[in-house]
Amino acid sequence: MGTDRKGISKNRIIAFLEELINALLHDIGNIEFNKYNPQQLYLMCLYGRILELAVTIKNLMKANDYAGLPILLRTQMEAFVDFANLIKDEDFIHTIAAAFIDQKNRLYNNGYIRHSQVVKNLQTHSHRRFVSNS
Repeated sequence: MGTDRKGISKNRIIAFLEELINALLHDIGNIEFNKYNPQQLYLMCLYGRILELAVTIKNLMKANDYAGLPILLRTQMEAFVDFANLIKDEDFIHTIAAAFIDQKNRLYNNGYIRHSQVVKNLQTHSHRRFVSNS
């Protein structure tokens, strides 16, 4: 049973990543955004993160260092999902902020850093600072 489908190979993945990186770098010069708008600013941060992770993944693949790839790919997918959701809904920035604050609270409350005033400040001020212009 023969097939003419091309298999997924390391070289094809690297070529795809190089195309992705080149497209992202090409388009970045044409992007205009308002750095005082939390939605637009965070979109640019996510765009940079997606690009940064693509470069890292490509370099690790070229070096035959595959151990960290699943973690990096998951991180890149999460950044892409946040990017897509934020484009569709400018209020999604509040969801991102709430998740960030929740993670910080868990870090502080799990004993890594125990200081009641730090946790109290996080709960009362972080969300406002994170999305101050929305």
